[in-house]
Amino acid sequence: MSKVEVTVGVGDHFAGPAELAEIRKANHLKPTEADFRGKKGYYRKYNSDGSYKWGYKYKPNDGGKPTKEGAMVLDMLRPGMKADAERNEKAQAAIPRVRLKDQDGGIHYVEASQADAVARSTGRSHDWRAGGVRVERGLDGMLFRLIAGKWEPTGQLQLGFRGQQCPRRGMQRDPDGNVWAWKSRAWRLKG
Repeated sequence: MSKVEVTVGVGDHFAGPAELAEIRKANHLKPTEADFRGKKGYYRKYNSDGSYKWGYKYKPNDGGKPTKEGAMVLDMLRPGMKADAERNEKAQAAIPRVRLKDQDGGIHYVEASQADAVARSTGRSHDWRAGGVRVERGLDGMLFRLIAGKWEPTGQLQLGFRGQQCPRRGMQRDPDGNVWAWKSRAWRLKG
């Protein structure tokens, strides 16, 4: 059994007027207690401080197939979920992020205020350099090093003593989008 549960009472979140307006707009799209009252599975429990919780118990699926109640609840929740996701996406986009790289050329985005602590604890860096040379992952997975302002293929998918070799068939694109192919026992720039 699944259930939808809502707490009615005083919250402890403080937000500015613009954020409160967005939250109110998103909350108007969510189902209310009146939408579930009178349906089988609806309940209400009172707390000692006068607030109460209400909910709706239902079976979301039966053997992998959505039930009628599950589909109804999902349809009721979908507009509010979409509005919350859009509001949260906008809030996350406003947070300044820093690009950190790991030793394999993977890129990780971290909040700017935590970048130095994360770099120290995980071994990532703001601009990772193997042997003093800048290394980045190409668009198809192979690592490239920047030498004299031009990308050169490493032939590796990861760095290290036993780094995984890149397959020598097909095409690989460097971080600038230039196409490289394995030809005559070496990676050569096409074009």
